[in-house]
Amino acid sequence: MDNEISSKTPCPCGSGKPYGSCCKKKNFKYIIENNEIIKQIPLHEEIIPLLQEEKKKFKQYYGREPSDSDFLFAFAPIYGNDIVLNTVYFFRQEGVPEREIYAYYKSDGLLPCNTNIDLLPEKEIQEYKTLCNEFDKAMEPTQEQSINAVKFVLLTNSIIEDTSYYVIDAVIDTLNDYIHRHNESETTPEYQMETEKDYCLFSALKTIKTLQSIKQLIDAHLTECIYALGRGVFENYLYLCSVNSDPSFFNEFLLPKVDRENYSFARRADGGINYKRVIKNETGEERSIKVNIADLVERLPYDTDKELYRTFYTTACQYVHVDVMSAQSYFSECDPYDEIDRALIASLIVGLLSVFLLLRIASNNTTLKQYKEDVNHLCQNELFPKISMCLSAANSDPEHKNDIYDLLLRRISEEKSR
Repeated sequence: MDNEISSKTPCPCGSGKPYGSCCKKKNFKYIIENNEIIKQIPLHEEIIPLLQEEKKKFKQYYGREPSDSDFLFAFAPIYGNDIVLNTVYFFRQEGVPEREIYAYYKSDGLLPCNTNIDLLPEKEIQEYKTLCNEFDKAMEPTQEQSINAVKFVLLTNSIIEDTSYYVIDAVIDTLNDYIHRHNESETTPEYQMETEKDYCLFSALKTIKTLQSIKQLIDAHLTECIYALGRGVFENYLYLCSVNSDPSFFNEFLLPKVDRENYSFARRADGGINYKRVIKNETGEERSIKVNIADLVERLPYDTDKELYRTFYTTACQYVHVDVMSAQSYFSECDPYDEIDRALIASLIVGLLSVFLLLRIASNNTTLKQYKEDVNHLCQNELFPKISMCLSAANSDPEHKNDIYDLLLRRISEEKSR
């Protein structure tokens, strides 16, 4: 029995026309099911293999066929607005015009094309066109000093993205140069940590690998993971500040961990290795080599660094540890046309922290004088101006204020005035 609605019924699409003069001409039907009007769309042939794959995966995972009570795409994410955002990012990578992506996002998934135009009510097509025109109007040149949210976000995103990649690549390049200039041989297979310079070489390579990972996380828009790795960059910075400020710190707390000729680790009562205490092989003297992060903070060169520890490091730790205080941010939704891309903000912040770390490597007393001068030129004339411009732009958004912007700008100012 055909349960399609009557041709004389006002079309459910809201056009105001009778169904027979409107959507009945399209390649879908409005039917009555359980006393409700629903839209019935023919299954596209490209969807069938996807459904089959989902059913196959369901059976492989759970050992049973999906039932009517199971979700059709049970393994797709529903938290935040990840699916929609990932589609937006994919469209951008594929070169889809931004006006069409904007209309897709604002209409909750409309994207008329040759393959689906006959499946969309005329009112939805008009809604899509209206949104495209809305975007065009938002992007028009204006003589006013203020700009609308859409233009601000897209322009700022573009600037921050370019700057973040530039900063990260510059830090990676100059750290590679540091390893070239300060390594004893052309290659590093004979590396042993014996001096502060060896420690700086390790810090440089660790940072290079971290930043290489962050570049991939930016591409994947994994904000929380960028902050998690950024915590490691800041911790590396903390250790370097202590190494530089206290001549005994490296020899007393770090070297004994790897100097097997002169030290061995103590044992716990249960016989396990105690990595926080060492025994001097020659005398049998046992002592602690435990390093508390809070103690490292006291050796930081600027008061602003201590504020960064409280604001950035503590927050970033929430994404490393199982901390319920980070739960809301994992589930929160982001509007790509109302706020700056969170992953780009994270990458800019971590990129700046890596610049501070680079300067600490350059200021170590074992670093060559010319390298120090080269790094200072890079930071003062290239990196700090670019990053400051981005932070100032982000800080101008009254709807999404973040105290860390002012803090980082102050920290840059302190570094520039040294």
